Amino acid sequence: MHQTKRRYVITLSAVAAGILIFGSLLRPTETTTDAPIRSPSRAELSRLARLAQRRSLESMTEYFSTVVSDVESSVIELPSLRRSGLLWESGLVLTARTEPKFPYATTVSTPSGEVGVAAISAGPHLPISALRMSTIAGIRLPRKRSAERLDRGEWTVAVWRQDRQANFTPTHFLGTAPVGCGEHIVNELQSSVTWTQDMAGGGLFDLNGNLIAVIVQCDRGFSAISTDDIASLLSIGQSLEGQLLNRFGLRTGMLTEAEAKHVGLSHGVVIREIWRGYPADGVGLAPGDVLFALGSNAIDNADQLEALTETDVPVFDVTVYRDETLLDIQLPTEMPLVAPSNTLSSAEGLEWKTPSAGLTIDAVAPNSQANAAGISAGDRLLRINGVAVQDANQVRNVLSSDRSTSVFVELERTGRRWIVLLPQPESSESNP
Repeated sequence: MHQTKRRYVITLSAVAAGILIFGSLLRPTETTTDAPIRSPSRAELSRLARLAQRRSLESMTEYFSTVVSDVESSVIELPSLRRSGLLWESGLVLTARTEPKFPYATTVSTPSGEVGVAAISAGPHLPISALRMSTIAGIRLPRKRSAERLDRGEWTVAVWRQDRQANFTPTHFLGTAPVGCGEHIVNELQSSVTWTQDMAGGGLFDLNGNLIAVIVQCDRGFSAISTDDIASLLSIGQSLEGQLLNRFGLRTGMLTEAEAKHVGLSHGVVIREIWRGYPADGVGLAPGDVLFALGSNAIDNADQLEALTETDVPVFDVTVYRDETLLDIQLPTEMPLVAPSNTLSSAEGLEWKTPSAGLTIDAVAPNSQANAAGISAGDRLLRINGVAVQDANQVRNVLSSDRSTSVFVELERTGRRWIVLLPQPESSESNP
């Protein structure tokens, strides 16, 4: 009995010792603090950074897409002109004007299909064109935001249409800078994106879907112009002067005292500019003509020309005063489909030709009368006191510094013909 118990104890002790020995063998070795830890390689860090950037960009792209989906209904397409337009207010579409003469009628593509529109403000002095259209369901009026409220570095989204598809590109707002758009100095929104012709007529929106700029063509290319300046340009286009330019390519003004003395009148409304490709060009009117009557009504001031804006009149009877002669001219509201011949005969049976090529001005002296009058190198000198310029000798003789009279000179620049009165030189005035 005792031997059995003793054997049991010995066996149990042996098993316990074996377990202890085996357990010690299986116990993991403790890691010492002295062992080196491997740092990720430069390639691994770069890969992780790219992965994070890609996920961030994918998230941002998704967010930009939601902004575009909110505003794309206010961005429409003018298929015939291959550019975008923006719904500015109910029944009014704005687009970029890139051609010398904007077509009077065109179409826009809307969710309801092709819709006809008519240009109501698209004069050659403006970088924008305003088009009247019927109210269409499914088109969203954009909210407008002043560029002055933008923070530098703020994200924006440019949206335009091409081939019936809405396109967009994210941009960073970098500030504003003045830029020349023809006759006007406006604020351009600078960004991290270069604007292109494909974007013309499209809009620049903030991430809340507010319209902050319209992409138009300016002097040095395409620019995003702030909505504040766009509203000012639209107001100019809807003025009487803007309507006359838009409809006839005609700009007028009251005779100055010196001009009235030169033409022999006490007062009057003078044609200052005529733009090529418009109805006023090619019917016998010329810069320097004094508007004497509209139909049977005498013209004493520019406000009386408002009758020319009537839309249901195809032709206006206009009487002008030129070289002490009254000429009756028929002024159409639209250019004929067939271009007129070079010889014009619409005034009192008289015939004359359109201005010849004239002479290109190579340089203008800094302190000269011409420089003070706004004449620049590259302008073409067409007429002097109504006489077509033929050669340089003629110009020297008529515009000599010892001439005893003032002279009207007619010039051309980028399709615009205008007049300038060069007064009698002071040295000549002092001579007996």
